[in-house]
Amino acid sequence: MKKTFAIVGLAIAAFAAPAVAKTVTYQCEIDQNRSNRGWLPSVLFIGHNEKTDEVIVSDPIILYNNDRQPMQGKLVKNNDKRMTVSWVVVTKSRSNQRAKMNYRATYVKSEGKLQLNATPLGYANNFHASGTCKVKVAK
Repeated sequence: MKKTFAIVGLAIAAFAAPAVAKTVTYQCEIDQNRSNRGWLPSVLFIGHNEKTDEVIVSDPIILYNNDRQPMQGKLVKNNDKRMTVSWVVVTKSRSNQRAKMNYRATYVKSEGKLQLNATPLGYANNFHASGTCKVKVAK
């Protein structure tokens, strides 16, 4: 777990370094339950460059399926109340079944809480969990 934190921390630092603008990082811990069957991570990192609205996301699922690299996310909404980002990961299930998973995370700023949803594209089921985030602002 510490290795994951280090890899993601370096990636987010590299993302923030070239920009003079304020970068906000979210380090989130996700509550786990059996019904999610391993499709949702226990930890999620989001880096948001507020000048360019670029978003970098990383978690153990992304690192496993994306050559140990974080990936670009899409800023869906950012206002005084919440920030929502989305991203798609081509994953492989425990039974070796490939699935394109559409992830969406919404951070509620006043509560410090996160809602995370994952939907396999082309399937009716979905997975969801909640968690809390530590927010850091870097310049």
